[in-house]
Amino acid sequence: MSVYVVTGGANGIGRATTELLREQGHTVCVIDNEGGDILADLSRKDGRAQAVSEVCRRYPDGIDDLACIAGISFPKPDNGSILSVNYFGAVAMAEGLFALLKKRGGSCVMTASASVTWIPKGGGGHVAELLTDCGDEARIVSLVNSFPPDAPYNMYLTSKLALARWARRHSTQWAVEGVRLTVVAPGCVDTRL
Repeated sequence: MSVYVVTGGANGIGRATTELLREQGHTVCVIDNEGGDILADLSRKDGRAQAVSEVCRRYPDGIDDLACIAGISFPKPDNGSILSVNYFGAVAMAEGLFALLKKRGGSCVMTASASVTWIPKGGGGHVAELLTDCGDEARIVSLVNSFPPDAPYNMYLTSKLALARWARRHSTQWAVEGVRLTVVAPGCVDTRL
């Protein structure tokens, strides 16, 4: 059977995915900040690096699939935390585990949101462009944390839009290396989020 790595696999969509894969007999390694096989805070660079390092240690012969499902939304302490987990965390895990995926010709799935098609005018599209064009986490987090509380921005939607754009930009070059990269956009799902 296959080796799967699932970020955010202790709750919600990630948990349901993990349970299904384990029922099918696959090996599943859950990365989460609570209840995971690897405990890591994906909102922090050091947490992401620690998670990548531990997956590489556990599966030196490669992994078959990576599902970047970890995500947060309101109420959270700040807009920057949402971007750090949903966008920077997912991208760091995908890039960090690319070599392991390549060893087995695996695939990487990222979760977006069907609601990314509904971002109101002025509602964060320019932040999504910063994420995919600039990628400077510290500067972007500082910027979005300076927005007034009543600003018409939804950082959850913005992070998911940027993630879909990132995957679109990288899918061809990953395919040349034998790794499939795709984004799924589940509709409304009954989770804590």
